[in-house]
Amino acid sequence: MTCRSLAAALVATVALLMQGPAAAQVRDLPAQPPPTVADLVLLLQSYAPNRERIVRLRAEMNAPAATTGDPAQLAIAWHQKAIAAQELQELDNAADFLEKALVHARLARNVNPNQVGGYFRIRSEYAHSLLYTRGTAASMDSFQAFARELEGSRQPAPGYVLGAYVAIANHYIHFGDMQSARDTLARLDAYFKTLSARPPLVLVLSHFSQQIEGVRGFLFSQEGRFADAQNAYLAAIRQQETSMADNTVRASLGLYAPPLDQLQRANDSHRILLAH
Repeated sequence: MTCRSLAAALVATVALLMQGPAAAQVRDLPAQPPPTVADLVLLLQSYAPNRERIVRLRAEMNAPAATTGDPAQLAIAWHQKAIAAQELQELDNAADFLEKALVHARLARNVNPNQVGGYFRIRSEYAHSLLYTRGTAASMDSFQAFARELEGSRQPAPGYVLGAYVAIANHYIHFGDMQSARDTLARLDAYFKTLSARPPLVLVLSHFSQQIEGVRGFLFSQEGRFADAQNAYLAAIRQQETSMADNTVRASLGLYAPPLDQLQRANDSHRILLAH
């Protein structure tokens, strides 16, 4: 993890909380104690570049991509380049590659949406990328359009629906529109309650819950409700630890399993916000 990735995680943190309806319905594991400033210094000092991985990622990012052929394969190729760029924190390149991948993914929707090259996954990552390249307003517009698209789709994608509204709620908070953020949070809680009644989704509930609880923590901190925000971030950390423990099983079942380092970065950002 780089200092820049820590900063990016802080900017985009989708903060979540412990005493809300979402967390109450998921497995409860003990969280680590809140970090101190010394812990955060050690976290930054612990970073050591993996030179071989950096070389491999840069080669993947710079690899020429075909311009003609099967749309599904083209979507995968451009998405792989975007993933490498994201890992290298080459955010402008990542957004450009995602935009190209999206063009091809729209023509290949039979691909598993959770896998590399999947339309919903690329669409979600593209909306996130706009936050760093074009600003919060552009990202908000993209997520709102994506949410409308998901609601009108016949293909079930509960994780992407929830993720879109998590981003929308966070953007409302950045804009200072707290009432709209509260309304969106209430919508997220209701949606989580519906999802928690579906047994096949049990392995992703902790992943969903940590996102919702993060929004709650961010909202409370901006409202000056610091004790409530602390509980929220503790819950987010606890749920993220459960999510990381379940990640391998999710992947084996074909469910969306984000890279573990991505989950760890999100957990680190929650711990930084908790320390703050």
